[in-house]
Amino acid sequence: MAAQIHIPTYTGTPLMITGGVLNQQILQASVPGARPAAESKRAAQVSTVVPDGPSRMPRQLAQSYPPEARAEAERFFAELLSGYQGIERQFGIPRRDLAGAVAAFIAGSWMAYRGEPFPDRDFPPLVDQSRRILASLPQLREAAGPARQDTYEQLAILGMFMATTRMALDRQPDSVAAANLRQAAKRYLEQFLAVDAERVQLGPNGLSLE
Repeated sequence: MAAQIHIPTYTGTPLMITGGVLNQQILQASVPGARPAAESKRAAQVSTVVPDGPSRMPRQLAQSYPPEARAEAERFFAELLSGYQGIERQFGIPRRDLAGAVAAFIAGSWMAYRGEPFPDRDFPPLVDQSRRILASLPQLREAAGPARQDTYEQLAILGMFMATTRMALDRQPDSVAAANLRQAAKRYLEQFLAVDAERVQLGPNGLSLE
């Protein structure tokens, strides 16, 4: 694997679920006696399944590549998005469920940052946790369909990119590429969760912050 691996740019999600929204919910859930907002607002919950529409994110992500490589990058990202549908089928996630894409993004970034595999058994709890939180967010209720779809596609593609690249490095080690990937994963986690990547822990109960 080439050491100069080009890692796509994470641009932040159109739904504004970055900036600590998820970590605030998780930290609140860890306080004894606290009732997470996702639990206390069940009546206000909305579906996390995004509407279908024209795919735009493979092309948008490819724009961070050199001009001569953009067409190939777009095809590759479209393949990753298609491959993510296999993850949905494998784990029984509803098609186009934003909660699954969020979980894939976090898990893939965590794998790349830690340099270790993520157990399949721990993925469903992470999806369920993401769904409980996202379903209570006003941002999800208010977002237009294309914004929801862009968010879903970007997170699914980047999660797949990080996980598959980490697995490729396990088969064919490259210390420089691994260091570049780890640094990118650190940025992804910290942009998305607004906490130090070292605090991010994944396990049988989903995501926790130390």
